[in-house]
Amino acid sequence: MGYVVKHSTSNVSKTRRKGNVTLGVSSEGYSKTSVSGLYNGVPPVEGKHNFVRTSATGDPNFYCVDDTELINFVNSIGGSVSNVADATAYLATQNDIMFTNTIPSDAVTDSLVLDLKSSNISSYPGSGTTWYDLSGNGNNATLYNGPVFNPKGYIELDRTNDSIVSSAKFIGTEDASIYLWCNIASSSTSDIIYYQGTGVGRIWVYKTGTGNLAMNTYWGTGMDYYLTVSENISDRNGLITITLDRDGNQTVYYNGELKGNLNMSPSSNISYTNNNTTLSGWDPDGPSWYKAQAKFWGVSLYNKAHTQSEIKQNYYGCPIITDGLVFAADAGNLASYESGSTSVYDLTGNVAAGSLLNGAYGDGNWFIFDGANDELEFPHNSVYKNQEISVDFWVQLDYESGGRHVMFTSWYGFTVEINNTSGAITWGLQGLNGQYMGGASLDYGVPTHISCTYNPTTDKQRIYVNGELKAEQTASSTINYGSDSLRFSGPWDRTKGRMGFMKIYNKELSKDEVLQNYNAQKSRFLDYLKLGEVETSGEWLKVFRHYSGNGSFFSDANGWAEAKQSNQGNPWADKYSILHALDKFRLDSKYTFKLVYPTLSITNIWSQTNNPVTDNGSGGVTGYSAISIGASSNGWGGLERYDSQTSTFLDGTLSPIGNWYYAIGVKNAWGGSNTFPGPSSAVNEVELWIKYK
Repeated sequence: MGYVVKHSTSNVSKTRRKGNVTLGVSSEGYSKTSVSGLYNGVPPVEGKHNFVRTSATGDPNFYCVDDTELINFVNSIGGSVSNVADATAYLATQNDIMFTNTIPSDAVTDSLVLDLKSSNISSYPGSGTTWYDLSGNGNNATLYNGPVFNPKGYIELDRTNDSIVSSAKFIGTEDASIYLWCNIASSSTSDIIYYQGTGVGRIWVYKTGTGNLAMNTYWGTGMDYYLTVSENISDRNGLITITLDRDGNQTVYYNGELKGNLNMSPSSNISYTNNNTTLSGWDPDGPSWYKAQAKFWGVSLYNKAHTQSEIKQNYYGCPIITDGLVFAADAGNLASYESGSTSVYDLTGNVAAGSLLNGAYGDGNWFIFDGANDELEFPHNSVYKNQEISVDFWVQLDYESGGRHVMFTSWYGFTVEINNTSGAITWGLQGLNGQYMGGASLDYGVPTHISCTYNPTTDKQRIYVNGELKAEQTASSTINYGSDSLRFSGPWDRTKGRMGFMKIYNKELSKDEVLQNYNAQKSRFLDYLKLGEVETSGEWLKVFRHYSGNGSFFSDANGWAEAKQSNQGNPWADKYSILHALDKFRLDSKYTFKLVYPTLSITNIWSQTNNPVTDNGSGGVTGYSAISIGASSNGWGGLERYDSQTSTFLDGTLSPIGNWYYAIGVKNAWGGSNTFPGPSSAVNEVELWIKYK
């Protein structure tokens, strides 16, 4: 699961907290619920209002509701609202509720003093003058004199009198880290971006009249430390980071890269001033000059001096491998892409801006391509054309009956493409002996992480899928690069679907590094469900329904693609399946299923530790544990995938293994013209549910 939830009145390690609700990301490796008290969260559903409500006793309750249901819920708990905006604002004031529309990023959470995220509804609900703190410290910020929220995800301040003030501050002689996600408009004046005080112990971060990033700390006579770096930040979306090591340096970073430092150790025993944190100028009751015209979408303070590794984790939003990273584009990072723009920026700063062409666009975590002529193109740059190389990205493709999806290419040099009919992945390196390799594949419609590597020293060319090595070959010689640009989707066969967080390295990623990248990013891409409508009943979520009374059966084409994913917006359809998403509902290292035969009034409830959908097709079940079994005849023992049995995708007959009672995803009738195998006789309806909370 992508996140975990707990009711707590105090901060919990590796989580964010607002009121009494804590949220964390699962890649941190939490203990099981009985030890930690943390529950797996339910993936948010696109187009719905998703939130969780906790209490001091009992399990958390997860909600996925439409507009009317949201308004009705708010009014049922004491609100009096008639529209979505007011309902959202009301829930933001509640100490036991947090929105889960946006899954938390895997940023550093320990030692947080302040955490403001305008793209997170629980932090800023889209209206009002309160910007809620997610650090758990209650340092909510107040918007003064009319800062305006932009639906693209940031708060805009004018240069007249707008400012934002939080009660957060650094205290005593503690170390500090300041993160400012912002865009500061160009001007001929010095503009204060961040401020804590004016006297002894002050901290200022500002833009100079020439656009350079600068800072100042003042600790008394002889200890006035000004530091200006040669980084023009005017009119750029980016991340300013300041670290204060009170026994060492004050250091400036921009977009994760070190820009300058200055020794401040003589001030190590002098305390910070007692002023609040202010964005844009001094406190509202102070001087009116030095205001900034700015966009802010994130502010985080820590009472710890972060390392560059921690800073890069926050910049990229997760602990990916950054050693050897020479290119990165991410639709979900405002430093790379702003909604509605046709420009995309390389997060490493190495490659000039790219262009979304012919209608391609960004949406949430993804760049979207129509398969006709959409593409994303970056200029030629030798920095991404190396003999030792890795490309690493996420993709969710739509099925097409012919041609190829060309996803990632420098034309002459490297290419990653998909064969449309089979989902086969090809990793091509121009000039190598046997340059195009296969041996790996993906499932259409399913978010998939792909990493392709080449090491000229070992001559090994490899393809990884979802963190696992799927294919390798020995291929020697030299990669032939031209002066072509870097393209995503095209320039020949186009991609139809989504691509996310595309990266290039000037080195071979090891197996462990590929797995680290997969684990670091999976909460963003795997655990966001574009399911449309879903059906739940208490703790159960329907993941499959088959009604064959009208003659409907599943196709086994493309690796049973239809049985894995069908009519995912309509859980009452004759053929409905979101089996491709089972991994998202693994609780306490197991899957708990409920198999229902409505016409027989028979229900089987059990758990197993293997996911039958992603098994290798050799049959069998691991970790089976019966809970409530209504039918056990014909070798029942959980759900298996046995590919030698070609009549059904899954079945529940473990012995003899060739039989296929308890069939799920049947392609042909059995026992009648419009029926299929149930527990012991022919049926025409079956449902599969999974425990999701």
